[in-house]
Amino acid sequence: MSLTISQQMFAIAPVNERPLLSREQERLVVGKAAWVFAMAKSGQRVCPTICITRQAWEAVKEAKPGSPLHTSWIAALFKLVPKGEEPPKLVVRTAAQTHMAGLARVRGKVDAPKRESEAADPSKPLARAIDRAFESYLHGTPVWTIDTGRDLSKEQIVLVQAATEQKPFSILTRDLSTGELGPVKLHGQSELPQFANPVTARRFCRKMDGLAGAHMVCLVVEENGELVFLSARPVQASISANLEAAIDRVNSGDWTPRKAVSEIDPAQLPQILHPRLTGKKRVAALANGLGVSPGAASGAIVFSSEDASRYRARGKDCILVSVETGPSDIEGMQAAAGILTARAMKCRSLPHC
Repeated sequence: MSLTISQQMFAIAPVNERPLLSREQERLVVGKAAWVFAMAKSGQRVCPTICITRQAWEAVKEAKPGSPLHTSWIAALFKLVPKGEEPPKLVVRTAAQTHMAGLARVRGKVDAPKRESEAADPSKPLARAIDRAFESYLHGTPVWTIDTGRDLSKEQIVLVQAATEQKPFSILTRDLSTGELGPVKLHGQSELPQFANPVTARRFCRKMDGLAGAHMVCLVVEENGELVFLSARPVQASISANLEAAIDRVNSGDWTPRKAVSEIDPAQLPQILHPRLTGKKRVAALANGLGVSPGAASGAIVFSSEDASRYRARGKDCILVSVETGPSDIEGMQAAAGILTARAMKCRSLPHC
């Protein structure tokens, strides 16, 4: 790494200004940090955020208060404080290149250091939260390697953000089923708050979608009719939603047609070639289950693979309904026009499932 230790603690969303990072610093900005930086760079209002690498944090803890290194850390923390105001409560987040099981949960409402000497004191709340975040990287699946004598674990980062007074909430930038531009509520979420300015909320989703080129879950707060960005992560959507989103991005000028075609996985296309229900008539659902067949199907309901095979032998369509299916149900699964389970399909020994 060509960066000095002092250069490894910097603002990716400084208060009241746009970030200015070197190419080497941008390379360190991964995961959630990448979206924070991209949104701040685009001019979107973003919660003030700084990041620090593991190597820099270890050095700062060893540095004496008043030393140049310790002073650099203090300067980075002040990038979170509006001029003339008191330091806010802080939020500490991890930011890995890919999702890792075991990463520390967000630590919110952490007291800011009251004195400069407390900025990296391991006994104080902020330092404890940062230590906990870095330690959690060691418990998850490693996402670093040691090659050519370079230990990439030293480049792991932790984010420190200014806490917001309002309660954050999550929004989808696009509908996961239809691909329609959001804001859309997440599955299981009661309802989205009533936006003071719906046009601004939709404009926010358009900007995030243009930067990411993917369905995203964004954590935001609303202040004075404007959405303030905190964090984001990509989510998977159906192939039909991805197609509709790709077309919309081309129409809006975010993508070229060539780009749209290159972003669609050809292996997923057969999923949209199966029969589908198109009727708009609303009906009450009797129960909910997990569909494990693409498209739509109709037929008599059966509850065993044997019955499914009998119906198939008689030339009749059926739908196999079960708590879950496994390798022993393969004949019934092949015979049925559709499959519906309460949990999931388990057929690890069958590579084609």
